[in-house]
Amino acid sequence: MPKVSIIIAVYNVEKYLKKCLDSLVNQTLTDIEIICTDDGSTDNSLSILKEYQASDNRIKIIEQENQGPGVARNIALEMATGKYIIFVDPDDWLELNACELAYNQIEQNQNDLVIFDYKRYDESTGEYFNDGDKFIPYKDCIDNPHINVANLKTNFFQNGYIWHKIYNRKFLNDKSLKFLPQYLCEDGPVAILSLAYSKNISILNTSLYVYRVRSTSSSFNVDRWQEFIYSRKYIAEYLISERFSNTIISNYLEYMFFSLSYWYDIYKAKNSSITEQYKKDMYTILNNTYNYMNKRTKFHFFIYKYNLEGVYYKLIRPIGKYCVVLPYRRIKKFLKVHK
Repeated sequence: MPKVSIIIAVYNVEKYLKKCLDSLVNQTLTDIEIICTDDGSTDNSLSILKEYQASDNRIKIIEQENQGPGVARNIALEMATGKYIIFVDPDDWLELNACELAYNQIEQNQNDLVIFDYKRYDESTGEYFNDGDKFIPYKDCIDNPHINVANLKTNFFQNGYIWHKIYNRKFLNDKSLKFLPQYLCEDGPVAILSLAYSKNISILNTSLYVYRVRSTSSSFNVDRWQEFIYSRKYIAEYLISERFSNTIISNYLEYMFFSLSYWYDIYKAKNSSITEQYKKDMYTILNNTYNYMNKRTKFHFFIYKYNLEGVYYKLIRPIGKYCVVLPYRRIKKFLKVHK
């Protein structure tokens, strides 16, 4: 059993793949396996994988017809034999000591997962920058080796990415956490539900992962906006049906609302023709889960739904008092109930 299995779903990334693979084969922790699922690439990605495999027997290649990164990662996860799992996107890379430091911490603490720091690399400018608020939910317990996220006062789902964590493979298997069989936002069930289930995580306040920001990322694929909506809906319904705590559910719904509204603006700017159906689907999800929301989310959903964001941010929020604005009666009634 290798100490760490690194899983990569590969599709048409010949421009970036060598940078990623170099960072993996040169890890200071050598007891690893690197499982690469080629998802039907039509460029030279598969040839590059085979080139690296020829000189490093730790690399395992799975070939499949194009089915999306969700299916690709699930197949690799079933094949993995490492005690711990790290997911890497093929256009990103790890610092050379990433596996060693992440392994040492999760092994020492016997955590379900460890969240480590990361940097973003802007491909267009060549600049690196950090997300300064990523560890805000953990600021009061960042040195605690056994954090129960349900006890945190700040919403922890803002760290809902799969790629800046190391997971206990047994934990993932015991909770039957799998990726959705789709192309966009397929990682939600693993990234979000692992946090929801875990009562034992820790933080490694060291940057170990480099995330490449590029305009051609699948995240900006407007044509697959329905998969984005479905992923958010799937997780909300799962948390409610499995009767997670009120804290877990309301925190996720808060994260879901701001995520849906944020990406609505992104997609609208790229293709206004999806606007009506996207908002309709978004409101359906939010209305169906309304009773599980906390007061803050209900309030922001209200002002968003009635197009009152400008009033809130320009008038209400700065002065800290509620102003007389239209529709006055509706707002007054709402604020009286939810103040």
